[in-house]
Amino acid sequence: MASIELPSVPTRVHQRLIVLLPGLSDHADIFFKYGFEQDLRSAGVQADLCFVDTRVRHYTEREIIERLRTEILEPARVSGYREIWIVGVSVGGFAALYTAKKYPHLVDGIVVFSPFLGRMAKTMEIRRAGGLAAWTPPTAKERRDFTVRLWEWLQGYAQPDVERPPLYLAYGAYENDFYWGYSLLAQVLPPDRVTTYEGIHGWRSWKPMWPGIIAQVWGAHAEPEPGDSVLATSR
Repeated sequence: MASIELPSVPTRVHQRLIVLLPGLSDHADIFFKYGFEQDLRSAGVQADLCFVDTRVRHYTEREIIERLRTEILEPARVSGYREIWIVGVSVGGFAALYTAKKYPHLVDGIVVFSPFLGRMAKTMEIRRAGGLAAWTPPTAKERRDFTVRLWEWLQGYAQPDVERPPLYLAYGAYENDFYWGYSLLAQVLPPDRVTTYEGIHGWRSWKPMWPGIIAQVWGAHAEPEPGDSVLATSR
C-alpha cells in the first residue's frame, strides 16, 4: 500500500479516529510493513485509521504540529469524531505529545513509542531534582526551549488535579534512559500505562509491544464493527 500523506480526512465511518505518526526517517507505510494496521483489524478495534506520511522538514521547521491541527485534527472534529487518538513513534511520539499539549481539545488520548523528549542535559536536571514530580519548571528565558515546555506540560501527569489526556508509554528496556529520560515520565504514569520490552530503540522493540497496547487501550471496545475504513489519500 502506498504511504499516506497530509492532508487526509475523508468520510467518517466510526466514532473514533486513530492517527499514526512515524519516526524521523520513516514513511507512513512502515506501519503496514510491521503490521500495525493488521493488528488493529485483528483485535476488532472500532476506529478509522489515518497514517500520516511526514518528512524531515516538517519536524525541523516544527511544521508538523500545525499541519496536524489544520489538515487532520480540526477537520476530524468537524466531521463528527467523538474520540481522537494519536499514536507516535520516536520523533512522531514527540509530535503526538506536543500536539496534545498545544491543542488539548483536539486530542483524547496518546500512545507513544520511545518518544523524543529532549537532550540528556534536561533529563539529568530533572533527575537531580528528584524526578518529574519534584522538578521546578525553569525561568521564562529557559522556556524558550520547546522541549522544556513539553516537560513542563508532562509534569501535569504527576498532579492529580491537573487534567491531561490518557497517555500510554512504550519503550525498549535497553535504551539509554539517562539520555532519553523515559523512566522520568514512566514514574508519573499509572503502571498499567507503561510497557517495556527487552530491546533497543527501533521497530524490533515497538512491534512486539503493539498488540498488548491495543488490548490495554481499546480492548474494552474491540468488538468488530461493519464498515472498517482506512483513511487515505494518494500522493
